[in-house]
Amino acid sequence: MVIFQMTSNYDSNKASHDFSSEYISDGKIEKVHCIQLKDGKQKVTGSLQNDNIDTCILPQLTRSDINWYRLKFHENLLLNILQNGYHKTYSELFNLIDYEKKQRMDSVNPSSSSSSYRSIEPLTERHQLLYQIMIHLMNAEHSNHSNNIEEVYKENLYIAGLFRSNDHDQWLLEIYLQKCLKIVTKGYTAVKNMIIIKTQLNNNDKIQFNSLNEIKQSLKKRLFEAIYHNATYLFETGKYSQSLELYKQLQKKLEKHKTILQPSINPYDQHQMNIPLYIVCYEQICRIILTIYQPNKEYQMDELLSNLNEALKYAEKAENQKLVGLCNKQISQVYQNHKEYEMAFKLAQQYFDIAERSNDILEKIEACKLLGSINENLSKLDEAEQNYVTIIEYTKLLYNNNPGKLIEAYELLSKFYILNTNKYELAKLTTENGLKHTTELNENDNYYNQLKLWYAISKSKLIESDYINIIISGQYNSNDMLNLIKWKDIRSNLPLYDKDHFMKVTYDSFTKKRNEINQSRSTHTLNS
Repeated sequence: MVIFQMTSNYDSNKASHDFSSEYISDGKIEKVHCIQLKDGKQKVTGSLQNDNIDTCILPQLTRSDINWYRLKFHENLLLNILQNGYHKTYSELFNLIDYEKKQRMDSVNPSSSSSSYRSIEPLTERHQLLYQIMIHLMNAEHSNHSNNIEEVYKENLYIAGLFRSNDHDQWLLEIYLQKCLKIVTKGYTAVKNMIIIKTQLNNNDKIQFNSLNEIKQSLKKRLFEAIYHNATYLFETGKYSQSLELYKQLQKKLEKHKTILQPSINPYDQHQMNIPLYIVCYEQICRIILTIYQPNKEYQMDELLSNLNEALKYAEKAENQKLVGLCNKQISQVYQNHKEYEMAFKLAQQYFDIAERSNDILEKIEACKLLGSINENLSKLDEAEQNYVTIIEYTKLLYNNNPGKLIEAYELLSKFYILNTNKYELAKLTTENGLKHTTELNENDNYYNQLKLWYAISKSKLIESDYINIIISGQYNSNDMLNLIKWKDIRSNLPLYDKDHFMKVTYDSFTKKRNEINQSRSTHTLNS
């Protein structure tokens, strides 16, 4: 083997370039000098023993030339896969890269559904990810040759897990989750049919039967897991109807298999969760129904109540008190929206009782909000006030982590005072307390602006009666007019208005006006 190292020296005072080459032949390093003359011809000045290669005519490659001809990482990877005989792995990885490349080309069109690909780093640039995909695809192909369907499933599920944490990889996650489902469905069906055929042929090989049954049960478990992972993916990507259908199918299948636990998307994770999968299905069905049938959506009342009561049944089956409370909350809101306040109150109270027994402060706050609004509807203002005061007490426990929630609670109480009571002094005090906590918020923040608004309203309400009275009497009394001018110009406080003074001023002005009218009438009569 001959290895060349090319070097060049250039002297601006000479009319030629001197290229020196070193080559290794039979363990010896020999130098060859080539002189490039003015006429472009080259002359060998050193000894060259290799008759097959003339070093003087080798191309002089720059670093950019080398980079241009060098294979890219993914090309090397694909080449190595093919050289090692993993044809299915090569085909799958090549197709993934090719598919993404086409989607990226389509994404140039802004109206294309593939436009999101423009912001994603290409697969070909994600070397570590490509390498991991390759390893597990090769493992899966190897397991497939030995008909180990479960291992093929596990390797592909592991690949799916590689895309779980990146939102841009959802298309890859979907591809591999569906592939996992196809693998175990096909494998389970094949083993099941094989058992049926052997039974029909009266094959009495018990060892073989037992082995096939073990494989069948194992693949059935994997089938349930694959359905669960696909249903979860659909739920997380907002495809609620499809997800609900899959969860309901799985829940029916699990009625006779209640020992199967919730699986991890990493099949090699030793720390599996201890929650039975059928319980997880109950909870997820409940959550999806609650998500689809929101009280403010455009559904008929009967349809809402029917579906939300179904969700409540699943929550009760799962013995999940938090979900039971959320079901009661949404059913209560449906009744409230349709002005059936007594029924709404009953369910809101159940929601509140469950929240009170929990350690979830945010849930307690939500329960108090709902009860407060329904008590307002029922004109139970004292109870509503207590609900809103309780919200502030609970929210203070969260203040260090969530000042916005505390400000919102103050705003809720001040709004209640202004719109439902005459307690304007309390409204003003509440808004002032809320404004003390707005230092961490931007002045353009919605909570800050809302509090400023309720503060202004409460303050104006406090001076409203004095303000109106003083305007009326100011027309006839110079001192009252002076107070108004001072208030307008220098924002001095308006004096507490004396009722007797107001009555006297207005009575005098009324008497004066009446006398003027009577006198005018008398004059008119005399003239006529």
